[in-house]
Amino acid sequence: MFRKILLIVLAALIVASCGGKKEVKKNQFGAFAGKLNLPEKISSPKFSFAESELMELQKVVVLRDENGRGLFVFDLESGKLKQISERMVKSFKTFDRAGAIFYTKKEIANPPKYELRKFTLKDEVTSKILISNKRIEHLQKMGERAILYWSNDTAYVYDLMTSRLIKAEKLKSKLFYYGIKKNDFVIYNFGKVEKFKFPKGRIIWADINTEKRLAVVYAAPQGAYLIKDGKKIFIGKLENPEIFADGLFVVGMKESYDNQKLLHSDIYVYEVSTGKLKNITNSSNEIELYPSPGSNGTFVSYSTPNGQIKFLNFTEVFNRTNKLKGMKTK
Repeated sequence: MFRKILLIVLAALIVASCGGKKEVKKNQFGAFAGKLNLPEKISSPKFSFAESELMELQKVVVLRDENGRGLFVFDLESGKLKQISERMVKSFKTFDRAGAIFYTKKEIANPPKYELRKFTLKDEVTSKILISNKRIEHLQKMGERAILYWSNDTAYVYDLMTSRLIKAEKLKSKLFYYGIKKNDFVIYNFGKVEKFKFPKGRIIWADINTEKRLAVVYAAPQGAYLIKDGKKIFIGKLENPEIFADGLFVVGMKESYDNQKLLHSDIYVYEVSTGKLKNITNSSNEIELYPSPGSNGTFVSYSTPNGQIKFLNFTEVFNRTNKLKGMKTK
């Protein structure tokens, strides 16, 4: 009898302990969100920022100058802006455990030279991963450990932990990634090849979430499509769509023109589970460009026509819109 009572008491203590841990985690997240001191905007008199990625856990923002004058890191705690590359950066991806991976193109060289480079947050050092005369494109984040890129018709994977570079075809059975061949969007789904055709559109943007096996592609002028479970789902005319880390949402922008003049641009969010699309800014007289979800999914950063970076608290906006219920896809 005493043993039975003891087991019940121990079980109750374990349940209480688990509940306490969950509550602590929740409180820590709330405290973290409150301590993340985001400025009203990030701007510079010398540079014009076009793209950004907010690394919420590291409390930094990585920014790309739209005029090809390099890559920058903005420290949210100190308010300091540091240039980490002076070369033309074509594309970049951020990693909470490492920093940023990006590639540059030296235009004046003949043939042009491409460099794949890594910036490490811990020691604030930029180092070379690869120098090549072959074209580098389509950077794809493979979780927090590796990055994939294409060079001509061959895909390569760089492992951040081991610093090894290997052809993706040797790991095809273990990877979910994409390739673009003319107007075909190809998914390499753990050894299975899936082709999605866009005969009337030109593919100009794609993003992937390898952990959730989701991809999104923008084919102009048709619009954006979500690739899920082998199906192509139209989600609206969202430009530069990006998938949240948890795979629950896609964020993008919708532009309105008058005789080729850009009037305004709003940020929209697509909810994967319901297929609902919602305008979350409704700024009829403003232009909001290139939205990007933060690494923790709490905030969305975006740029303005004058090269500033601003932020939107997605958690608050999403709660105010009642989780997009009752909204129709536009």
